[in-house]
Amino acid sequence: MIYFAGLFRHPLRFPLGMIVAGAPLTFAALALLLLDPVWIVLAVLVGSAIAFMAARQYLLASLPRVEGELRIGGLQHSVEVVRDSDGVPHVRALCPEDAYCALGFLHAQDRLWQMEYQRRVALGEVAEILGPRGIPLDVFMRTVGVRQAAEQTWISMA
Repeated sequence: MIYFAGLFRHPLRFPLGMIVAGAPLTFAALALLLLDPVWIVLAVLVGSAIAFMAARQYLLASLPRVEGELRIGGLQHSVEVVRDSDGVPHVRALCPEDAYCALGFLHAQDRLWQMEYQRRVALGEVAEILGPRGIPLDVFMRTVGVRQAAEQTWISMA
């Protein structure tokens, strides 16, 4: 017999033949192993660390790209964007159209959450992201009819 001790509250005994042959642990031994408080705390810590790393990676991926070179469509010439120490972008372009295109891209990149929220406010869809707290605002905006007015204006412009 081999005795496993140290991390376990009670030493577990396994026949040497089971370990050498690679036979699976019996259900009772596995249950004792998993119900040990040390293993439960270890599992919670490992799970928390994995969840933290995944959330951190997700949030970092959602930040705007502020370094390097990026190619976007719609530009006639290259545009240079330099951010100062406060993160404020300064656009240098050869023609106004390229400057406006880059400025629109920077607005979308830096203020995407605000633009999406304002779009949802106007359409009366805030409750989709905020839950029940957004329902009164949605009811008000749908009563005012901002969406219908925008659709009618769009049709009249065509």
